[in-house]
Amino acid sequence: MCVCTSISSLRIEYSNNSVINRQEEGEINISLASGYRTSQFCYSSISIFNEVQIVVKFRFMKRFKMIIPPMPWHKPRVRRNDGERVVLLHGLWRSVWAMEEPARYLHDCGFETLNLPYPSFRQSVDEIVDHVARKIVPSSKRTHFVTHSMGGIILRCLAKRHPELITGNVVMLAPPNQGSEIIDWLEDSPLGRLSLGPGGMSLSTNRLPREVPPFDGSHDVSVIMGRRNMMPVFDFLLEGEHDGIVTVEGGQVEGIKRLEVVDADHTFIMGEKLVLKRIAELLKR
Repeated sequence: MCVCTSISSLRIEYSNNSVINRQEEGEINISLASGYRTSQFCYSSISIFNEVQIVVKFRFMKRFKMIIPPMPWHKPRVRRNDGERVVLLHGLWRSVWAMEEPARYLHDCGFETLNLPYPSFRQSVDEIVDHVARKIVPSSKRTHFVTHSMGGIILRCLAKRHPELITGNVVMLAPPNQGSEIIDWLEDSPLGRLSLGPGGMSLSTNRLPREVPPFDGSHDVSVIMGRRNMMPVFDFLLEGEHDGIVTVEGGQVEGIKRLEVVDADHTFIMGEKLVLKRIAELLKR
């Protein structure tokens, strides 16, 4: 069978005796036997007579998927399994794609997963909590939660209003538990208020500590914060260690059992291998 793959304007044809040497961290190495040919190069045609090794890296594509914005057709994604259940909640302006990596990883670890999208910027926090509660069908299985950023704030409200839904452990990734200095800066701008919506505006350092209750200590809650700054544009707003969006200190809140700091940035913390491994360990406690 002949397979054809396209890389930019370069088309490479190879047969099924091509060898995939390694697949790790989203990287595939493909070896082509000598004598195979390329065609349709943007400027010229090239014949390959010696063995050529082409490295196709799609880690970028995996990360690109994590920042796909929410779309009306995005639905909850359920992965059935015999193990305990994990509900995953993404952050502000993110979509179901943001939590697909941890959902797949946890499913491979034996958990049943519910990757639950919600309208993070179009509705108020109260409305979002109602939306999330309606989507979580009560289960006899122990139900854990894994959240990213704003998803952790939604969970805090859910724990207060619907504690019966949280029967397992909680792992919060990069939550702005003390509010966001970036939201404070943006809320003075009409464009900022429009883009944040009622949900995003509730994350200000003035509103969040007053309006969102802490945990009551009845759950095993872990917080994992990043300290890798990939977005220096907000450095003037953030003090101390931070992940480019939320400070490490900002992850603290009453009622958590532990706070850990890892070498990860805010946007992609949920895709880091060490973080995925730690999430599974914390859920199995």
